[in-house]
Amino acid sequence: MEARLIACNIPTTDHTKSNAFYQALTGIEPARSLSDQMKAYHLPISNDEQYLWLSDRTVPQEQPACVFAVDNLDQAITTLVNAGGQQMGGVITATVDPADVDYFRTATKGRDPNAQPQPQMGRLGYVKDPDGNVLMLFEVSAGAGVWFGTGHHKKGLDQQVLQSHNKAIQRGKQKP
Repeated sequence: MEARLIACNIPTTDHTKSNAFYQALTGIEPARSLSDQMKAYHLPISNDEQYLWLSDRTVPQEQPACVFAVDNLDQAITTLVNAGGQQMGGVITATVDPADVDYFRTATKGRDPNAQPQPQMGRLGYVKDPDGNVLMLFEVSAGAGVWFGTGHHKKGLDQQVLQSHNKAIQRGKQKP
């Protein structure tokens, strides 16, 4: 399984205050998401399709969560449960609000003229790691890949980064 960090989700109970806070932090105004399932905002935090998400808090104890794009959500959940994780709740299908479908299609085609955007953005699931930290897993639909750097839009780690990391692994093995 391969996963790619695409976002950090910050739950909020007051979008006006949270949006102002994170705009002050980043200098970027959050944009309203196109989903009609929950109120959320997003802003880019890098040039490689990584975002900060500000979404409705769904439970009082909800904490920030890393969001990873995966190719197969069901397989990823099974793999992580077998590795000591715990699935939380069911799978959610993320769709574009019907009022925003035309905008979404036009904006997507503007980024990739060959894209075939559909109203379904993808499927989401939640997993706790062995320490109880919550991860969000997102199987991005093919037509939305341009927004999250998935599918043929995926940018892998370059050789220099991987070589440097492998050296760090070897150095770390020398420590007690």
